[in-house]
Amino acid sequence: MSFDILEGERREGTNRLTVCLNPPIDMYLHHATKLAIILPKQPKHLLKHYIQTYWTPEWTKPGSWGSAFDFYNPGLFDLYAYEKQVFSGQTIKVARSDLLDLLMHWIDLGFYPEMVSDETLLPGTLMHGREGPFYHPAFYFGYDRHRQIFHLLNYDKTRNIRAIEVPFEAVISSLYFNRSSGRLNDHIHLNATLWKPNVGYLATNYTDELVAGNIRLELGDYLENKPSRWIGGIVFPQERIWGQKIVYSNLMALAKEEYPGNSRLQSVSGFYQHKKVMHDRLQYLSELGLIDGKTVDAYAVVCQQAMLYRTMYMKYTMRKQPSQLPRLLELLTDIETAETRVLTDVLRHLESR
Repeated sequence: MSFDILEGERREGTNRLTVCLNPPIDMYLHHATKLAIILPKQPKHLLKHYIQTYWTPEWTKPGSWGSAFDFYNPGLFDLYAYEKQVFSGQTIKVARSDLLDLLMHWIDLGFYPEMVSDETLLPGTLMHGREGPFYHPAFYFGYDRHRQIFHLLNYDKTRNIRAIEVPFEAVISSLYFNRSSGRLNDHIHLNATLWKPNVGYLATNYTDELVAGNIRLELGDYLENKPSRWIGGIVFPQERIWGQKIVYSNLMALAKEEYPGNSRLQSVSGFYQHKKVMHDRLQYLSELGLIDGKTVDAYAVVCQQAMLYRTMYMKYTMRKQPSQLPRLLELLTDIETAETRVLTDVLRHLESR
C-alpha cells in the first residue's frame, strides 16, 4: 500500500496535523476523512476493515442521498480506535469572535474538527458558489495564523479529495451566515465532532493474527450475505441488507435505471474501490503465507474488470446508448462470478489453518 502522507508541522502561529491525502476509499467523505487520520498511524486498519457491505432500503425514498451499497466500517462504531468528542444541539454556544481560537485550540490538542457548515461558502470545495445553502461536513486538519487560513480536506470541483486552504472569514461565514437577514449571527450552537486516532489501541489491536482473523470472519459474512459479526449490540435505525449479493443486484438495477438512488457515481466508484482494496488485502495475506500468489493474480483480473466496468458505466450514462446495456450487465455478471470463485478459495484456505 502506498499513501500520500502529508506530515504534520507545528511552529509559531501554525499547526498542521498529519493526514493521508489519497485515502483509497473516498466514496463518501465520512470514509475518506476517517481513513485520512488513521492510515498514517495504522495502515492495517484498511486491511482489517472495509470488507463487508450493506444497503439500506430507506435510501430509495425521493430526495434520498443513499447509494446502491455502502461499506460497513467498524471504525465508525468501534470508537476505541478513535478519541472522539461530540458537540451537538444545544451543547455548546459559540460567539463568532471566539470561533477561530476555539478551532485552533482543538487542533493544538491533536483533534481534527469536523463541523456541518454551508459548503457553498467555502472556496475550493465542490459546492462553492452554487445556489445554497448546502450543509455538509467540513473536516479541518490545520491552520496558519500568518496567512489566515485553515486546512480543509474535502471534495474539490473535480470531485476528488483534496487539501484545500480556506480563509478564516470563509470558515466563519459558512457557520454564521444568516440567509434570512443577509448578515452574520453573533452566536450559534455549534455542531462539531472532534476526532483523534487512539494510538495505544491501534498499536495493540492490529497484529497480523488479529487482522487475518477479522478478514476470515468478515469475508465469510460478505460471501454468505450475512450481517457483519462486528455489529455487536448496535441497533441500526433502519433495516439493512448485507453482503455481496445486494451490491451486484443493486448495480444491475442502477445500470437499468430501475434504482432511484441519487448517488450513482459514488456507487460505481465505490464498487471499484472495494475490489482494489480487496486485492491489497489478498496481497497482504499472501505475504503472510496464508494464500498463494496465483490467487492474488486471479483477483487482479477482477480489479481490472471492475475498473473497466467503471469506465464503461460512465460512458454509458453520458452517451445514453441503450445498445451498450447488455454488455454492461454481462461484464457485471462476469465480475461477480470471478470474485465469488476467488474469494471462496481464499476463505477455504483461511478456514483450513
